[in-house]
Amino acid sequence: MVAIILALIIGGGAAWLFKPESESPEQPVRRFQLSLDEVLPPTDRAVISPDGTMIVYSQANRLWIRDLDNTQPREIPDTEGATSLFWSPGSDYVGFVTGNIGGSSLKKIPVQGGPGITLCELEEGMFGATWSADGTIVMSLGLKGLARVSENGGVPRIFIRPDITKGAEAFLVPTFLPDGRTKLYMVGDLFAGELDFAVQSGETRTILFPVNM
Repeated sequence: MVAIILALIIGGGAAWLFKPESESPEQPVRRFQLSLDEVLPPTDRAVISPDGTMIVYSQANRLWIRDLDNTQPREIPDTEGATSLFWSPGSDYVGFVTGNIGGSSLKKIPVQGGPGITLCELEEGMFGATWSADGTIVMSLGLKGLARVSENGGVPRIFIRPDITKGAEAFLVPTFLPDGRTKLYMVGDLFAGELDFAVQSGETRTILFPVNM
């Protein structure tokens, strides 16, 4: 159930779920099938591009992109071990992380070809990230909170920290909503499995509903 919710809400569906009614034009309906050889965690889900024309996913320890008007996927070189996939707002880059909880690298790579670019090094793993139109990338550092870094690279800065009075509070799988400022994420006691979906605008956090673990 968690994977379904994440695919529809935390993934590309979030933009449509919270899309202002005044926005136009309406996008065409696209239907497609995607067969994966392995069961993937939520942070490695298939992710539809913001412009609705492509989908990126992990298969055989590397990334693949499929244009939704084409049945044949194309491999993205230099992405071995990539996880935590996310798109740039212009659908021209895919962001991802390589490594593990002992140390990892946040990277981006152009979808039309070119080398991967390292944006920053992390002392731990990453549990989802999102890219705003103003050039800010927000990432989950799990029990350390949410951090941000420029799309051009730099030192990640934690700006939301867990409340130590609430046990093992973690912030997971963030995504920007269409206004480019409000963030949707999961928060709660990770070890107890008590997580909620929440939205944050400025300093105000609003709990929406619990995650069905």
